[in-house]
Amino acid sequence: MKTDKAQKPNLQQLTSTHQEIDLISNSKKPTVLLVEDDDIAGSTIAMMVETLHCSVIRVENGLDALSIVGSMKIDLVITDLCLPVMSGTEIIEHIRKINKTVPIFIVTGYLHTATETEMISDSDKKSCGVIEILMKPIRMKNLLDKIKEHTLIESAPKAALMKI
Repeated sequence: MKTDKAQKPNLQQLTSTHQEIDLISNSKKPTVLLVEDDDIAGSTIAMMVETLHCSVIRVENGLDALSIVGSMKIDLVITDLCLPVMSGTEIIEHIRKINKTVPIFIVTGYLHTATETEMISDSDKKSCGVIEILMKPIRMKNLLDKIKEHTLIESAPKAALMKI
C-alpha cells in the first residue's frame, strides 16, 4: 500500500488495497510481502520477484506490514532496514511474534546501528529469524537464487525470464 510518508492513507486507498489483498489471498501463487519505502528500489525488487510467478504485496512501513502478516498467509517477507514508522529490525521482531516460520530477507544499502550490524553475523541472523541479508543494489540472479534456496518458490518458465 503506497502512502505518503507524512499522511495517513485515505479510505479509498485502503479499500483498494484490501480488495487487491483479497484477490491475492484467493490466488494459488506464492505471496511475497515487500516492505520498501523507496519507489525505485521497491518497483525493481517487486519486478524481480514477480518473474518467479509470485504475488507481491508492497507496503512502505512496518504498521502496514504487520497488518498484512497478521491477516493472510505470506510465503516470504523482504524488508528494508531504514523505514518510516518503525525500523526493519522492529518489523522483524513483531513479525516473529505473529509468525515464527516465514522466511525473512533484509535488503539494505547500509547498516547503520549496532543492532543491525549484529544481525548480519550468522549466529545472530538465525536467532532473530533472518535468513538472508542482501546489499543494494540487488542483483536479480542473486535475489532469485536466494528465494529458491530458502523457500518453496520455484523458477519461472524460461520464456518468462527471457522477456526481462
